[in-house]
Amino acid sequence: MSIMELSPYLKAIQEVVGSTPGEKYREISSIVCKLVSSRNIKRSLKNLDFPEVLKPLVEVEIARKLRQPDMILEALKSESWEVTMRAVKARWFFNGGNKMTSVGFYQTQIFPFVSVKTRRMIIKALADNLTEEPELADNFYELVTLMYGEKQAKPLLKVCSESFIWNRIKNFKFNYTVVHFLYYKYPEMVIKYLRLSKSDPENFNFTCFARFLPRLLLKHPEVFEELVEKSDDVPMLSARHTGLFLKHCFDAFLNNPHKFLQILAPRVLERVHTEEQRESVFKILVVQEVVKFENAFIGKFKFLGDGKKLSILMSAYKEKHNVDFLDCHEKITPKIMRILPKEDRIRIAKAKFEEKTSPASVRFEVIKRMIYSCVDNNDSDSLLDVLKYIQKKFDCEQHEFWANVLRFLWRYTCSMNLSQDHWAIISEFLMKIIEDEKKCDDLCIQELMAEKVRLDITNLDHEISPFLKYMFKHYRSNFLKLVPSLAKISLEKLINEIPSTYDDVNDISIEQVIDLVKMIGEFNAHNSGSCARVSVKNFPWLAACVKKFLIDRYGLWRNIKGLSLALRDTERRLYEAYVPERHWYIDIKSIDALRTLKKDPEVVKRNWKCYWNKCLGYVSKRVVKRFIRNLRWYQDLPIMFAEKSLHDMKNQVRKIVILGLLMEGPAFERLVGSEDGGKISKPYMPQAISCVRPPVSLEFALKY
Repeated sequence: MSIMELSPYLKAIQEVVGSTPGEKYREISSIVCKLVSSRNIKRSLKNLDFPEVLKPLVEVEIARKLRQPDMILEALKSESWEVTMRAVKARWFFNGGNKMTSVGFYQTQIFPFVSVKTRRMIIKALADNLTEEPELADNFYELVTLMYGEKQAKPLLKVCSESFIWNRIKNFKFNYTVVHFLYYKYPEMVIKYLRLSKSDPENFNFTCFARFLPRLLLKHPEVFEELVEKSDDVPMLSARHTGLFLKHCFDAFLNNPHKFLQILAPRVLERVHTEEQRESVFKILVVQEVVKFENAFIGKFKFLGDGKKLSILMSAYKEKHNVDFLDCHEKITPKIMRILPKEDRIRIAKAKFEEKTSPASVRFEVIKRMIYSCVDNNDSDSLLDVLKYIQKKFDCEQHEFWANVLRFLWRYTCSMNLSQDHWAIISEFLMKIIEDEKKCDDLCIQELMAEKVRLDITNLDHEISPFLKYMFKHYRSNFLKLVPSLAKISLEKLINEIPSTYDDVNDISIEQVIDLVKMIGEFNAHNSGSCARVSVKNFPWLAACVKKFLIDRYGLWRNIKGLSLALRDTERRLYEAYVPERHWYIDIKSIDALRTLKKDPEVVKRNWKCYWNKCLGYVSKRVVKRFIRNLRWYQDLPIMFAEKSLHDMKNQVRKIVILGLLMEGPAFERLVGSEDGGKISKPYMPQAISCVRPPVSLEFALKY
C-alpha cells in the first residue's frame, strides 16, 4: 500500500496548488477571499472543489476573517494541529470583546475539551490579549489555578490588576521580562517588589534584576540610588544612563563615590560636570583611599587631568606622611615621571642613576632607567644610543630578558617618533623572540610586532617579513586589527609566497590549505564592511589545491570534510561550485537544515536521500523532528520521505518515528494494522505515537 493510499491528509496537501507552505497557504487565502465575497458561504464551501480533509482549515480562516466565535470554538477543539494553530491566532476571540470570553464558558466548554498543549496556548493567548481587561484576567487566573494549578496560570499574572498581583507576588520569583513589562504598567508595585527582593535574598534572587535597575533612572532615580547602594551586582551604566545618573543623583555620588564610580561611563563623567566638581569627587576618593598613586592614572579616573590628579595626590601624601612625595624615589613610576615638570624629571632621573640595586635585578634596572631618561626628555637620539648599548652589552641574554625589554620599549616609546635606525635594532630584539619557538603572549610585544609589519608594508618592503609569518602563526587576531588595505597586502604576500617554499605545489598538505581558507574567512569576517575582501579565487594555486581535494576527493575523509566546511563558511558560491551537491555537508542537528528547507527547498529535494539518512540517524532530536514535521506542507518531499520509510521497517526501527511525524492518527493506525506494519519493531513505537498529529486513538495508544 502506498503512502498516498494510507494518508488522505498528505495526499490532500499535495493536491493544493504550490510547492512550498507559503504558496499553498496563499492559495488557501485566495480561496477564502472568494468564499467570503460570495452570497452563500456555506453552499459555496460545500460545492468547493477542494480536498475534504483540508476544508476545516478553510473554515477556520473564514471564521477569523468574519469574526465567527462559534467556528473558532470548534477549531480550538479540532484534532488537527494546523487548524488549532490558526484558531489561536484570532486575537479578537481572546480579548474579552465577545460573550465567549467568560470564565464560566471556558470552564465548561473549552478547557475540558482541548489537549494540554492547546490549553497552554489558549492561556498564553489570553495573557497576550487581556491587557485592557485586568479584572477578567484576575478571574481567569483563579480559574486556571483552581483547575490546573498556579504554575499553569502564571502567564496570566502580568495582565491582572495591581492589587491582585501584589497579593500573589510572594508565590513567584519574577524574571527580568515580567518585571520589565509590569514596571511600565504598575511602577509603584514593581518598586515595592524590588525592595522586597532586596530585603529577602533567601527567597528572591535580586541579582537577576540588576540589568533592569538603570531603567529606574528616568522616573525613579532615588529608588535606583537606594537599591544600588545595597547591591553588590550592578552592571555598568551606558552613556545615556550615566548622564541621567549625574543629572538626578550627583549628591548621592558625592556621598558614596567609591560605590557609584565603578558603574559610570568615565567619558560621560568627564564631559558632564565642571572642573571644580570633578576635583571635589577626586579629593573624596583620595581621602577614602579609593585612589592611590598606584591606580590614579588608569582608565576609570580619567575624568580629571593627570596634572590635577598628581597635585591632589601629592598634597594628600604630604598631609598624611609629612614627607614630600617627590623625595620618595622608589614610589615614582614611569607614568608619574612623564607628568612631572622637566626640572623634576631630570633631578629624579639623576638621583635614580646614583641609587644602588641588588645584583639580581641590576641589568634590567639599568636599562629601565636609561629608557626612562630618554622618554622623559623626548630624546630620540639618546634612545638610539641606548638601543645600541643594549644590543652590544646584552646580546647573550635569555628570552625573558628580551621580552621585558620589548615590553618596556613599546609601553614607553610608542608616542615617540622612531626612525628606521631605531626599528632596525628593535627588529633584532624581536628576532630573539621569534628564534625561541615558544609563543609569547605579551600584548605589548604583539603590538610592537604588528607595528613593525605595518612599517614594512608601508615602506613597500617586498620580502616576506619573518614577523608577518610569526603573526600569522601566533597572533592572527592582531593581524586582523591592521588597516584593511595593509592587512590585505600582508595576506596576499604570505599566500603568494607559500608555493615558492615547495619543490612541487602538490606537496602542500590539505591541513595547510584548510588553515589558509580559514584565515581568508577570518579576514573577510573582520572586514565585512570594507572593499578589501579577499577570495580564494585570487590565488590560482590555492584554488587549484582546493579543487583537487574537494572534486577529486583526494585525502582523508575527515580532512575533506574540514576543508568543505571551511570553504562553505568562507565562500558559499565557491563551495557550491567545487563541492558536488551530493557531497554537501548537511548539518541536520542545527537550524541550518531548516534554513535551507525554507530558503531553497529544491536543494533538499535534489538531495532528499541524504537528508532522509541524516534524519534517520538523529530522529530523536527536537530540531530534526521539527524539520520532518515542516516537510508536510512541501510538494513531493513528504511523500518521498514517507515512501522511503515504509520500506524494510523491520531492519531500521527508527523509520516509524519519521512516519509518525508525517502521518495523521487514523492513517498511522492503518499503517500499523497493515501487512507492512506487522514487521514494525516495538522499541520506537511509543516515541512515534507521541509525534503523530492529529493523535492516534486512546485504545491504539494503550496497546503500546
